[in-house]
Amino acid sequence: MPAAQRDSFQEATRREVLALRPELAAEHFRLLDAIWDQGDPVVLELCRVRMATLMGAAAAQPERSPAAVAAGLTDDLVERLPGWPTDPAFTDTHRTALAFTEQFVIDHHGITDDHVQALEAALGAEGVVVLTTALGVWDNQHRLDIALGVTAP
Repeated sequence: MPAAQRDSFQEATRREVLALRPELAAEHFRLLDAIWDQGDPVVLELCRVRMATLMGAAAAQPERSPAAVAAGLTDDLVERLPGWPTDPAFTDTHRTALAFTEQFVIDHHGITDDHVQALEAALGAEGVVVLTTALGVWDNQHRLDIALGVTAP
């Protein structure tokens, strides 16, 4: 059944849910496109997947950014995410971004100047803005998925 005719969100995809408000969907996807165009796609995807895992956003976990895959992201690296703090497959930049992501998810009030300075050293000031914006967007997207029982992108 098309999303516009739904009387329930059960088993809906994210695109079906967002299609109920096309103007909001257009802006949502425009913002996501801008994020992917301006940041390191592998770093962004690792952070997005880690955030989805921590939040229990099952629909988002198997999703992969085509830009990240094209930039070299592998399933092996994604599978190794739980061990990112010590796994040698992760770069210092990955670790800095993932540490910031975890702090954002667990307690965003606990983000300190030290967190931001480390992220800026790794990604630059623009990268801090891109990643933090991305985390805010994904936080909302994951919460929408979970609250409405979205089953797939």
